[in-house]
Amino acid sequence: METIPNAKQKASDLKTMLNKYIKNTLFYIKKNCKLLIPVAPISMVASICKILEIILKEEYSNIEYVIVFTIIWCCGGCLAEKENIDYRKEFSNWWKSEWKTTAKFPSKGTVFDYYVHNPRNSEGIIEPCKFAEWSEILGSVDFDSSRGDIMSNISVPTK
Repeated sequence: METIPNAKQKASDLKTMLNKYIKNTLFYIKKNCKLLIPVAPISMVASICKILEIILKEEYSNIEYVIVFTIIWCCGGCLAEKENIDYRKEFSNWWKSEWKTTAKFPSKGTVFDYYVHNPRNSEGIIEPCKFAEWSEILGSVDFDSSRGDIMSNISVPTK
């Protein structure tokens, strides 16, 4: 963690927050969700660690937003609809009701509809983090399978 700014403080915060969120999240998924493709809990945790290692090289006003975002995507990103149950939506509803923290999601949509917006003012000073809709940074994509477009050849530009 030597390339991460404020590494010692972040390590302490990480330990506290990971202990807070991971166990209950993995338990919820194990007891309440069916995965299309099996993903071992240790793989989810390894993904969380790798993504946090990259993301936390940037400064944030509140790293809980980053940790929540990472856990949601590394644990819940593998969920989908199976047997007419939308497990992503179920997971999102559970997350919003289970965790009443400073990293609050808007009531609209699911937790998967948002990213961590980490704004800076004109002087470059970090302003408070918030969850913002992906649609704010994603451009439109012209895709039409009837034209023979192949989904794997599409890249989605971000602003």
